[in-house]
Amino acid sequence: AMTDPAWIESMQEELLQFKRIDVWVLIPISDNISPLTLKWIFKNKHYEEQTVIRNKSRLVVRGYRQEEGLDFEESFAPVARMEAIRIFLAYAAHKSFTVFQKQAPRAWYDELSMFLLQNHFIKGTIDLTLFIRRFNDDILV
Repeated sequence: AMTDPAWIESMQEELLQFKRIDVWVLIPISDNISPLTLKWIFKNKHYEEQTVIRNKSRLVVRGYRQEEGLDFEESFAPVARMEAIRIFLAYAAHKSFTVFQKQAPRAWYDELSMFLLQNHFIKGTIDLTLFIRRFNDDILV
């Protein structure tokens, strides 16, 4: 896969996405911390089981090689609390909204969080993944 032109193009697309949303910052390597290694994951998107319509490449970090206390002190992944999800779903049902579910990568969460905060949303105090903005008698969740 690494030498096939279609896969090379797919890998370049992935790297361009990283650059576009500012996923990483190059820093000098410290003597006491080992850098994480990366791995390419390749997948074919198919149309009707047979025809390959797209080559999809993902560059992933091998985070499982980290050791707590040596490579990092703590880790954080924003996860919505069940209470916040229930409130959101109850409100959506009350208003007859259509709700879609999508897994959001950390870089996307950071970008969305920054956008919402710049647009006068407030992070929830109990659930940091919940953003609220008040308009007169209305509340955006």
